[in-house]
Amino acid sequence: MERTNREQEREQAEKWEQEQALLRAAQAGDSPALSRLLDRYLPLLQAAAAQPHLRTIREDALAEGYVSFVRAVREYDASAGVPFAAFARARVYGDVRTLFRRECRRWEREATVAEDREEPFWESVSDPQAEQALVRLEERTALAAAMRCLTEAERRILRLVYWEERREREAALLLHVSQQAVGKAKRKALAKLRAALSSREGGAGGLCPA
Repeated sequence: MERTNREQEREQAEKWEQEQALLRAAQAGDSPALSRLLDRYLPLLQAAAAQPHLRTIREDALAEGYVSFVRAVREYDASAGVPFAAFARARVYGDVRTLFRRECRRWEREATVAEDREEPFWESVSDPQAEQALVRLEERTALAAAMRCLTEAERRILRLVYWEERREREAALLLHVSQQAVGKAKRKALAKLRAALSSREGGAGGLCPA
């Protein structure tokens, strides 16, 4: 029994040293090391996203968990004496909880959007081409109708970039796509909105032009 316990302790020590080596390498910019850590902690990320109250945003919660884990790797300080597993768990669950609260606030805003005459979201749009169409918008109902011309992915990108004020790079991480893909999709979505709103003002029958 004593020998077995020693073997277990030796094995745990080896795993700890291996993890510390991976953490140091990942913090130094070693992508393969970061990938190995992500694979090792994938069950943690999946468990955080699988919480019952996150059922409707599970995909976003998992993406948020990935981003949070990467940040935890970069910010972890072994000298603080906190095991990385505990540090990562606290960060991931905390950030996923923040995501849920943010989504709850968004749902509340969208539930009352028809009664809200102000345009805080679209006033923040700095794309000159988008502004040419959006400044003519007088009623929120028109914008809501135009948004239906977009795909779910396009609406999500606009929400991340403009409503949540995330950088395109961060949005790309959350959506598991390249930053270039986010930029291209954003421009396409704004162009579709501009065309839809212009079509409405021009009296065209269909709200979403082909």
